[in-house]
Amino acid sequence: MRRGEKSLEAVIALSPLLGLLGTVLGLINSLGEIIIGDLGTASTAGVTLGIGEALISTAAGLVVAIVALAFYRLFGGLLFTQVKLFRRAGSELELIYRQHWSAMERKTNED
Repeated sequence: MRRGEKSLEAVIALSPLLGLLGTVLGLINSLGEIIIGDLGTASTAGVTLGIGEALISTAAGLVVAIVALAFYRLFGGLLFTQVKLFRRAGSELELIYRQHWSAMERKTNED
């Protein structure tokens, strides 16, 4: 029932970091193209476009992490419910077994 849990945890942890890495690399690239003498001119318009594109990777990483976390919590809840059901069934089976065993012992002692 826990198969794939570690992979899902890794996706949740790594996707925002990969998005952040993409943002930082995009910002480095965009800011590296700025020339001090061109500030305030039309040539710096491409820099703002590059910064916007860099932020898309952060948003994508966060979306992936949020969706993966939702599934992780959903599966965790299902796992908890199944474990509770198995424990209850095991307890009931143990009670039936003990009742049957004590009835068999009483029958043997009577004979």
